[in-house]
Amino acid sequence: MLDSADLKAILETASAAVAASPRPGSPCSASRLAAVLLVVLLAGATTSCGPVVDVVRDLYCVVTFSQCGDDSGESQPHAECISYRNGQSVGTKLCGPLWDSDNDTISTATEMNPTNRIGNYPIAGFYVFDTLRWDINQSRAQLGPSDGYLDFGMNLRDAGDGYAHYLGNDQVDTDDWGTGHLLRLIEGSGRSWADSISTRGYPHMMTGDMSLRTGGSFYPHASHRNGLDVDVRYIRKDRSETLGLNICTDGAQYDTTATLGLFNTIVVLNGDGRNGMPWVEYIFVDTACVGIVAHPDDPYIRYEDGHQDHFHVRIRDPDGP
Repeated sequence: MLDSADLKAILETASAAVAASPRPGSPCSASRLAAVLLVVLLAGATTSCGPVVDVVRDLYCVVTFSQCGDDSGESQPHAECISYRNGQSVGTKLCGPLWDSDNDTISTATEMNPTNRIGNYPIAGFYVFDTLRWDINQSRAQLGPSDGYLDFGMNLRDAGDGYAHYLGNDQVDTDDWGTGHLLRLIEGSGRSWADSISTRGYPHMMTGDMSLRTGGSFYPHASHRNGLDVDVRYIRKDRSETLGLNICTDGAQYDTTATLGLFNTIVVLNGDGRNGMPWVEYIFVDTACVGIVAHPDDPYIRYEDGHQDHFHVRIRDPDGP
């Protein structure tokens, strides 16, 4: 029986079979579809019905360019983003929102960040992005948050709509690398939080440590190794963006209402896993001081030592464990 890794390999094989696929109905589409169906039959010979259904569903999405699954628009361009000439696909076109003009789920800010470019100095990234075409998100979280590493990570812009990154004791662009999904969560949450900034005078969402450029051990953290974690400061009543806050020793400055509003922005508005959004797995806090009653059935909030001056957001690995 095949395991999940085998099924993933099958799907990748099928995806390759339909890569640069012509528009449905063109002369070549039937032969490509036959190749896909052959892969499905091979999978069906060694798997149970459940995985076969999943494979067929995923392959349907690849063949038809449909927006399916948790990763909508990341593995293939959206149908409306594909340009055709004489029935053949000839590339992609601008069809996204202002923050992602080519609608490839990698923000324009990330694509224009020089730190993400191959050959950049002093810190070079792993990409040659083009804001006028659809780019592939190659970032991968390998292994787990406490023993893993990061492949083809992306660097977060130091400031964006609704958020800003604080350095602490780290050098610029050394501590703010992550998977594309993590950057999508931070940037999306920032855009949502910007409404609270303008209407309520709240400070920016202040993000701290994420992962190192290639992940791995990141002192003093036990995790933060594979591009799925980000630290965020609690919100102060005086709205300072430069001062930190220990919510257990300086509770008078802790804005519980604003911080819980930020939790909602991150989890409910931008991290519930629907429609291709990232999926927040946990928020680690000091529950004794944060103003939330710890409950064993809470799906998100977890108590963990060392989170008196920040909370820690972790997303699920979109590619599996």
